[in-house]
Amino acid sequence: MRFFAAFAAAVIFQSLTLGLAWGQEILQANASVLLPPNAPNYQWTGSAYSDGFNASVYEQTIDFGKLLQTELPRHLLGHVSNVNVVPSRSDNARDSDLSIWIEIENVSAKVERAFGDHPGAASISFSIVAEIAGKEAWRKRHVLKRDYLVPKGSAKGLMQITEATLIALFSEGLKGAVDTAFQDTRVRNELISYSTKQRQPIAVSPAPTLVSAPPAEIFPTKPVAVSFPRGKPAPDDVAVIIGNANYKATAKDIPDVIPAYADAEGMKHYAVQALGVKEENIIFIRDARLADLIATFGNDSNPKGKLWNWVKAKRSQVFIFYSGHGAPSGDGASSYLVPVDATASLIDLSGYSLKTLYANLGKLPAKSVTVILEACFSGASQSGMLVKNASPIYQKAMTEIVPANLTVISAGTGNQIASWEQDKSHGLFTKHYLLGMAGAADRKPHGNGDGKVTNEELTRYLAETVSYAAQRYYGREQTARIVTSGK
Repeated sequence: MRFFAAFAAAVIFQSLTLGLAWGQEILQANASVLLPPNAPNYQWTGSAYSDGFNASVYEQTIDFGKLLQTELPRHLLGHVSNVNVVPSRSDNARDSDLSIWIEIENVSAKVERAFGDHPGAASISFSIVAEIAGKEAWRKRHVLKRDYLVPKGSAKGLMQITEATLIALFSEGLKGAVDTAFQDTRVRNELISYSTKQRQPIAVSPAPTLVSAPPAEIFPTKPVAVSFPRGKPAPDDVAVIIGNANYKATAKDIPDVIPAYADAEGMKHYAVQALGVKEENIIFIRDARLADLIATFGNDSNPKGKLWNWVKAKRSQVFIFYSGHGAPSGDGASSYLVPVDATASLIDLSGYSLKTLYANLGKLPAKSVTVILEACFSGASQSGMLVKNASPIYQKAMTEIVPANLTVISAGTGNQIASWEQDKSHGLFTKHYLLGMAGAADRKPHGNGDGKVTNEELTRYLAETVSYAAQRYYGREQTARIVTSGK
């Protein structure tokens, strides 16, 4: 195993007036992630597992430099209002109040060959260091380890699982490190105190005071206000809820899905209140990367991701919701969920196959599985094209086969666009699904008023609401679909 480069990344906070919103603990400051120019070249290379004869025969490489550029700003946004990435010699670096850098010390991963399943272990150690006005304020070392077990399979499958585990461990470790740093009351108070001593401009003459309106929220998080009939507690049921909104932060050629966070929050409320799912049984992910999807659902050679481990055989009902981009393959023959770190032109390699998703969900030992997709797979979207130079009728992806015990409810057919509300507060389909399941679909003329919403009632209600709104707002067709076991 070889760690080719120990490296540091600095986070520079510009000299701006800082204020602290104590309720959310957000520093109202512009932050800049400062990385050395060659940071993208920092890589770790190691073997996926040993075959007992040649330990280096199954090598893999992970670009931790690029990961750091995306993951560190992502987690800093939970503590500061704005984050930019700048080169180390920029003006932003010279005019800074606070600098944070990560020093990676060691990365290791191993999967041992054994009869049957393969036991694996991954570990990462790094230090987080921060300076205020050139003076070191804190330094803390973090050591993270994770054991995992993968079924016996191909070297490629083992490498994918090992890589996903390392990336997930690194991301979680960075989040913990950043959270720890900003929870240091002494350091936070020192930073706020320092910010009050900033240089004041010399006023030549009195100037008018301009009060600007607060910036609008880029990605809404508040779902439609609705109350569901309280469902019976379902302590064994599991939900996976994913909202992929912020694509531009990592995938430069893919547009954002502005209402995805609000969609996810609304479905979480539905899962807890109407379905009776315990909050601790919900896997909630904002801006899922490919590694997150693999870690949750498995890959084409191993279905045993995190969801598999949470399911209780023949007792758990599983509810899955995804709001974000979908896309067709290059030949239009298959469909993919689009992670936030995908490359639009290489969706066959960087997307998560819908065929793999359905196949793996079909193997779950669950009582039932319901999948809801606020996504389209045409290559077009409300916010722009994913597939460049598509024909005017878009690319129609093949309808994937839905296995037994699986119900899929989607926002539209393969050649349609999943439309949003005009104010971008929700996906049209998600909003009306929530309203329908709260009782609107059970009332006349769509339902019979018996207090239950059937698939037939929901289909009629969505045809009346979603299809009409898409036609009225945008002049296009959108027909929600409910598919059960390939029907």
